[in-house]
Amino acid sequence: MTDADAFENPAQKVGRTQELVDIILKFYIASQSGAWQNRQPLRRTLAAICGFNRVFYYATVAQLWSDMDSFLPCTVLLPLCGGDSSPEILDHARSWDRFAFYTSKITTLSIRPDTQQNGTWISFLVGHPSCPKSLFPRLKTLRLYSIDAGSLAILALVAPQLTECVIHNPEMKEDSLSGVTTALGLLYLKTELPLSLELNLASELLEALQQSITSIRPISFISRIDGLKRLNLIFEKAKPCRPYSDLIGSLPIQQALQHAPELPNLESLVISGDGTILHGVAMHAIYPCGLRRLDIDFLLTDYLRVFLIPHALRVFLQRNPRMQHLTVKRSPVTSRTSMEIWDLDLSFMINSPALQHIEQFLAQLVRASALNTLIIENVPFLDTDIILKIWNILPNLPNLQGLTLRPLPLTTSLNSEYALVIPQPRILEEIAVKSPQLQWLCIPVDVTRVPSPPTPVNSNKNHRLLFLDISSGPRPSNPTMRQYIAIARFLDALFSKAAILVSLDLVGADDEEFRFWESVYYLVQSYRESRFGILAAT
Repeated sequence: MTDADAFENPAQKVGRTQELVDIILKFYIASQSGAWQNRQPLRRTLAAICGFNRVFYYATVAQLWSDMDSFLPCTVLLPLCGGDSSPEILDHARSWDRFAFYTSKITTLSIRPDTQQNGTWISFLVGHPSCPKSLFPRLKTLRLYSIDAGSLAILALVAPQLTECVIHNPEMKEDSLSGVTTALGLLYLKTELPLSLELNLASELLEALQQSITSIRPISFISRIDGLKRLNLIFEKAKPCRPYSDLIGSLPIQQALQHAPELPNLESLVISGDGTILHGVAMHAIYPCGLRRLDIDFLLTDYLRVFLIPHALRVFLQRNPRMQHLTVKRSPVTSRTSMEIWDLDLSFMINSPALQHIEQFLAQLVRASALNTLIIENVPFLDTDIILKIWNILPNLPNLQGLTLRPLPLTTSLNSEYALVIPQPRILEEIAVKSPQLQWLCIPVDVTRVPSPPTPVNSNKNHRLLFLDISSGPRPSNPTMRQYIAIARFLDALFSKAAILVSLDLVGADDEEFRFWESVYYLVQSYRESRFGILAAT
């Protein structure tokens, strides 16, 4: 140790130690997790300390280049893309040094249309003999927002090491089909690790991918990716509406059920689109057999497509008996509270044989004994007593821990024969006794008339329910204090540990209903505080 080292400030020693500076920067970035969503201020801070010394330079470069939202900064470093005018430069391996140095830090890369003009040249460079064999050694996530020769060449290069890939092509263009088909084919041929794949495509592209091209259905490439673990299919725009007769006549349910199993390693599937999209995926696109989780986020585009959902759910449940999580909900694109806006011919719809498949769906749901989470929210059903029908099969779901049942009513008129049947409070007593494993429950309950609190013999003080939300059902129009107390005592007697919640849909939307349930909540809390105070005193 020299004399200079003996008198060196400890902070200076830290600033010259690569490992310590790396740790400090990682902790700093983690503390700025909210700021990372708006990257520019954080990037400016890192850039400011980049020139402090060599140690800080290497540490900040690794952080600045780890998550690249565009490939454009990389193209500046490529031979002949950054200003070099002589093709002879490709004869020198050192021409790739700067590009290889910075791209070696990238773990997440997005390729956008801003590099499309250099796509052909990028494709040529990646295949040139002077190109290093490994340009992105740490890359794990690739997002393609532009499908061109350059992006496909990079995908072919890095596909074996990817754990996540996003293909974003929401507009149907002339070359969309060939580009997406090529991308899927590359993933099929080259993927080696467990993969999470997200496809954000134009709705018309789904039907095109299902058509045969020289005896090959491009959509089948997905089913051939053996390591596929998670798949997200997002179709933000609705497909053109088809005639009723054509749509109903194309429900090959038996064919879908008898299709050979595919994707045995696929555990999670997310589908976002209208009812026709969901139907097309279940009947024609993929046939997974080992799903653990299915999330459906559907667009409510017209009155007919949404009633295809039970068809698709039946297929998915029957083909995936080990499913543990099922979510079906409507995208919050509107504030509709019922289906009345379409002036439905409900008698025709309800009596349509092609749409009478709710019993087949329920027959598969009752067999889904592995389910631990079931969420059905803002989904309309032609069966007005759908809540009670699902409720009756709960004893067959012994592992169910979370339940949300909030169908979208066909009409807001409570006196209509098509009004949604809302359960009475007594149904909660059944939960307290027969479903002690439930941890959260969201369901509309009619609290206009509340029975007396159950006796301790009929209630379960050890029930595991922690969260309860029974708002959005009928309630007293001008509640008295006696009614508030009756509801609060009833709920406290059944579920002594549950927090009484209010649907987030009510916050700011219906101040009167929000205040009603807020009052019930405070009453329940007062009972519990008094009870705990007495116990503490004894």
